[in-house]
Amino acid sequence: MDYDDETAQEWQITGGDYSTENNAISECNDYWFIPHYIQVEHLKKGLEKIGSDSGTHLLYNANLERIDIWGPGDSIPKAKAALDRFSQHYFDMELNRQRATRARGWARPERELTPAEKKKAERKERQQKEQERYLGIPKDVLPFQHCLLCPKEVPIFRLLGGNLQNLDKLRAEFRSFIWIERDTMKLWAAGENELEVLTAINRIKNFCIRFMNRPVDSCYHILEKPSRPAEIHLVTRNPATYVRPRNLKQEGSPIVFMEAKLLEGYESLADIDNHLAESKESRAGPSSWANAAPVERNVKSIKYFENMQTSNKDNIRRFLRTSLDQIQLMDYEIRMRIRLGQVGLKEYPRRMVWSIDEVDEQVIPIKRLISEFNPYITRSAGALAKFMTALGPNHEVEAEHTQWSLAILKRGENNQVVHSELEVSFREDGKLALWNGLVERTKPLEIKVICSERKYSWAWDISAARRLPLDKFSPEGIFVHRLTLEKRPGFENRMVFSNTTDVQLRRIRREKRTLFSRAPWTVEVVEESFWILPEAYKPSMANTLSGEPDDVLFSISMYLDSWPSRFSENPFLGVGQVPFWTPEDFLSEQESLESTLEFVSWVQNQLESSMP
Repeated sequence: MDYDDETAQEWQITGGDYSTENNAISECNDYWFIPHYIQVEHLKKGLEKIGSDSGTHLLYNANLERIDIWGPGDSIPKAKAALDRFSQHYFDMELNRQRATRARGWARPERELTPAEKKKAERKERQQKEQERYLGIPKDVLPFQHCLLCPKEVPIFRLLGGNLQNLDKLRAEFRSFIWIERDTMKLWAAGENELEVLTAINRIKNFCIRFMNRPVDSCYHILEKPSRPAEIHLVTRNPATYVRPRNLKQEGSPIVFMEAKLLEGYESLADIDNHLAESKESRAGPSSWANAAPVERNVKSIKYFENMQTSNKDNIRRFLRTSLDQIQLMDYEIRMRIRLGQVGLKEYPRRMVWSIDEVDEQVIPIKRLISEFNPYITRSAGALAKFMTALGPNHEVEAEHTQWSLAILKRGENNQVVHSELEVSFREDGKLALWNGLVERTKPLEIKVICSERKYSWAWDISAARRLPLDKFSPEGIFVHRLTLEKRPGFENRMVFSNTTDVQLRRIRREKRTLFSRAPWTVEVVEESFWILPEAYKPSMANTLSGEPDDVLFSISMYLDSWPSRFSENPFLGVGQVPFWTPEDFLSEQESLESTLEFVSWVQNQLESSMP
């Protein structure tokens, strides 16, 4: 743009529309033609924001029905991309209107399918015919039949459909007729192959077991055995290593932490026996233990202390086995991790000093004990430099892997709001690479191990969520495929998004993972950046995540390499299908609990010795 041109100076001051017979007086750098389906008034209101986000100036040219663009060469593509996103919103609205008002009768003939599309259509048709073949009750008596009495607790028709249509794939896979007698609620399977019929009825039985044995969120506490006999004090001051997220508000009573204080005067049961023998010989005279803590009160605690490690291992095995047995049949995406952090008590007993056995018997098992696990170690990347060096650069698997986690609100049926989470990654050119949609997130297991002597405790948790179909034309798919990553050499890349009429973006978390392999374990050092959007942005407008994160925190987690491999089966399980893994695989000799506890302790030692 020529800044000495009077016409150019005029639109800088006044703005708005302009029309001229000869547009060569102030020639624009580029332009964008307005599609016929866009509401021009809405477009004109959004020009200022699009221009400020892209570093350009935009004007509506009424004569040529286009948007004229002035600006640097690298900013003009950003402006045109934002205009394309704006027009896409109105294109979708126009397409829906045409579909709703399309008249029946003459229509454009369908195009000829490609060879690959023909094979896909033929395969789908064969599958459909195979499924229809086994619908209803068989007309002839088949040689093999099996019966299952449906439990009253299972709403079989709500889960499998009024005509058991959700079992159509199962019918075709095992070539069996499946029907139900409504008066007796007996479910029958019949076919010509005994093994296939038996497998089909067992799959339905597993489906009923899964419904009746649905996992619930479970949280357990374990007090790690101190190195020496100690008393447990509940303290209200935060540990020096405690890092609290800025967006986490403190509500109710202050959070307290368990801190071990060594008992003075004795260290083992041998000291107790010597003291008691000395007391019997000279009951009247002063004891050499006069300045020590009352020993008799702690005798039970010391004896309990000796067997504490074995009891903790038995409890962890029992918790794991129960939870894994419940989630085995879940067709959810399942993840299991061990994370380092701090365990703070939110609801706790009033008494502030406890013996070891009292904590383990009267505090830890009580359901009223409510705690929070804070997995964040620091806000500074430099604070973990020594720890990452201790893990060893030779063991590094991947320098950096970035993933975006987007919390969205989706308009569901009857305008109900559905909370969903989208996991997104981008290619080198800033375009969408992979995405995954998750709903119904749950945490079937969380074992919080309180290390009262250490700087950091740890938690062993299992999380699960149901995957959404990866449909490009679903509300989530439409939103995701409009995401891009703005590349900025020398600076952090910025995500560009635009809400739709059905999806609103509310929270953003960016994870940069550095993975270290110490076979058979993988240790993750994760940098998490958080943005909380203060308002709901209007649909169709391109928005650049230009602000600094609300908070940046670092966390450390670890997992056995076999865990993700086993759980990868679950999202693709059919009705009543059982994965190849069993709960015992996670507790086998190769993955013994002793070796797990030893590795967690090693990581704790490395972290505590390296932190300032």
